[in-house]
Amino acid sequence: MKSLRDGAEDYLTLRRGLGFKLKRPARFVRSFVESLEKRGETRITTQLALEWATEPQHLQPSEWTARLSGVRAFARYWSSIDMRPRFHPKACCLSVPVVRILTCILTLKSSGCWAKPEACRHNSASSH
Repeated sequence: MKSLRDGAEDYLTLRRGLGFKLKRPARFVRSFVESLEKRGETRITTQLALEWATEPQHLQPSEWTARLSGVRAFARYWSSIDMRPRFHPKACCLSVPVVRILTCILTLKSSGCWAKPEACRHNSASSH
């Protein structure tokens, strides 16, 4: 099976062959793959993508959205090659704008709810 790095380069080559310039998305995809490799991860998951996209907390939510968008497109491509991905491309944008969801995720991460959802004061089950 191909490595994530090889898959990312194949994806970028294919998209460029279709006429896309992909300057920023290419940086995002390569950075995401590098992040996964540093962690020893071999597959793409929604949680890993969200963590990576929101990791630079000094960025504006619109930048998190751009980062996630680039990774989401690559994850869709990669899922046709590796049947193991656990990335749901629409998981982050069901009924509210992605920016609002990412802002909420960052709030949960900073409050500790991201790592321990059972201890989260935002959890409706734990507040009753």
